[in-house]
Amino acid sequence: MFAYLQRLLYRYSKRHSRRHLYEWLDEAIREHCAATPCRTLNIGSGGDIAAVLHAAGVVPVSVDIDPDRNPDFVMSATDMHEFAESSFDVVFLLEVLEHIPQPDRAVSEILRVLKPGGVLIGSTPFLLGIHDAPHDYFRFTGHGLDYLFRRFEQVTRMNRNGYFDSIHVLCLRPLVVGSPRQIRLATCLFPLLLLMGAVFWVMERLFPRNDGTTGYFFVFRAPVE
Repeated sequence: MFAYLQRLLYRYSKRHSRRHLYEWLDEAIREHCAATPCRTLNIGSGGDIAAVLHAAGVVPVSVDIDPDRNPDFVMSATDMHEFAESSFDVVFLLEVLEHIPQPDRAVSEILRVLKPGGVLIGSTPFLLGIHDAPHDYFRFTGHGLDYLFRRFEQVTRMNRNGYFDSIHVLCLRPLVVGSPRQIRLATCLFPLLLLMGAVFWVMERLFPRNDGTTGYFFVFRAPVE
């Protein structure tokens, strides 16, 4: 019973940290993957993101450095030599950018494999704890993302949530990150975390701020020339 409760709380925490992500991803897929054929690349393999893509009818080529995630190609986003220039209409880079040790090289490779006018659909965390350590290298502000993808045309860049919502998510992290003892203790304190969440919900609406978020969702278009 306790293990079942922990799984429910894990999903509760993840839903808050990824607020709006799947909804915006669905909208971007409908807008940018409607053409047939639409060849797509997913940098990162398996997990919730892959499930969302498949549920939306997208069957991308996948790459990942981890063979246990069963990608189509085991390779780094910084060197996708298996793919020729202008190979893809759409590239997905969802919750991966922070794990790439040389993001500039990855951006150059994405630009190379995208067709002119092709679209990059991505997301990355900002105010969120370290995860998948030690391979968690960066946090990007919105301005940092604009600079990193400066050779692209920005279609959209959105905060997933607000400043106080982000604090709530950080408070929920002990439900999913830590030793088994710490997770059990946080689970027992969940009613208190719910009460804190209600306070942060009120604070977010009384004092809305755009200088903090758990992450960003963005769409950038490759130049035509």
